[in-house]
Amino acid sequence: MAAGDTVRLKEVTQAVAMLTDDDLAALCERLGLSAEARAVIETIRSTPPSRRVRSAAGNVSVRYPSRKMGVTIQAESHRVELAGLYEYEHDPQVLEFYDQPPAIKLEYQTGSGRQAGVWHTPDYFVLRADRVGWEEWKTEVGLERLAETMPHRYVRDAAGQWRCPPGEHFAEPFGLFYRLRSSAEIDWVFQRNLRFLDDYLRVETPPVNKQTAEAILELVGQQPGIHLDMLVGQLGETGTDDVCTLIASNRLYVDLHAAPLAEPERVALFRNGEIARAYTLVGKSESAARSLSAEAQESLAYAMAHDSVTLTRRHLERQVAPTRTLLNLAREISEGEAALREDSSAHDELRRLLGLAASPATKSKGDANGSPAHPAAGAAPRRPTGRVVQRRPTRDPVGNTSPVGR
Repeated sequence: MAAGDTVRLKEVTQAVAMLTDDDLAALCERLGLSAEARAVIETIRSTPPSRRVRSAAGNVSVRYPSRKMGVTIQAESHRVELAGLYEYEHDPQVLEFYDQPPAIKLEYQTGSGRQAGVWHTPDYFVLRADRVGWEEWKTEVGLERLAETMPHRYVRDAAGQWRCPPGEHFAEPFGLFYRLRSSAEIDWVFQRNLRFLDDYLRVETPPVNKQTAEAILELVGQQPGIHLDMLVGQLGETGTDDVCTLIASNRLYVDLHAAPLAEPERVALFRNGEIARAYTLVGKSESAARSLSAEAQESLAYAMAHDSVTLTRRHLERQVAPTRTLLNLAREISEGEAALREDSSAHDELRRLLGLAASPATKSKGDANGSPAHPAAGAAPRRPTGRVVQRRPTRDPVGNTSPVGR
């Protein structure tokens, strides 16, 4: 995009209703604004922009067709001010916004100590649900430079927020505000998503076929948190427009601040915001649960299954008891094995009880104690048969099989 060009976005075909006189009167009364403040507001609402913004080197001005305002709104820059317009357009707390309102006079001390008075045209005048006033947008780098040359006009406070004391001084008597806005506070992921959805947000965008919409909603309902690329893969290429239309019409929920829609493998979809928030909480709970011991996880599951608000010692004892029994059994087995190793007669008795003792036939040529007979001296050794004789397995306490004699 070359410097000096003007971007004209897609025109809207239908205006959105703005505040009526009664709405404005109710707003002023709710905010406690004076008659003088209301006169300022009405003047700005009924006055066309005080100047026409123009592009300059390194800067491209924009004419943005606002659905909320029903008119074209100017942005002096396609970067910072246009981002402000997108915010105003989609923020439900913003009721109306006007570009290039009548100039206001700022009085402040220059860097050299001289008292100055300048006429200043803010970027926008904004009517919000909770306050009304002027907003001026600047790049963060630009504000840092201006703070050096005009330290009494551009100030960063202790909280790191940019302020304009002379602007605030002008607005305060009316009960209005003056606010400096920095490019550093812009959520660029959100901005990118709004631009991605721009065509789908237009009033002339055709609705999604009822059966198609129900099928998509059912898929997302069955797979909460399904990623956009997986959903489109199930629907086919033509499903992309339908999904984006459902997102733009708030029938599908996406956290537009979390990931760019242009990167569908990162975008999670839900039926609504409540399900998305619950899904997030469950995910955090599962992550925390993975760090708990097995006994604590089982106790927590028991408490939740019985609608217990507090995890008590009783829950822990209930789950720890089986584990304690297994540990005691393992200790007894270990002690028994040690005893068998010390007493060979007890070892033979145990083998007999388990049916593992040698049969009488194998002891016929042995001694009186049942020891196996040895071949006579000089006798030829038995020739191997070539077969491998497997020992009968037995089970250890945890259920694995292992051969006797190991």
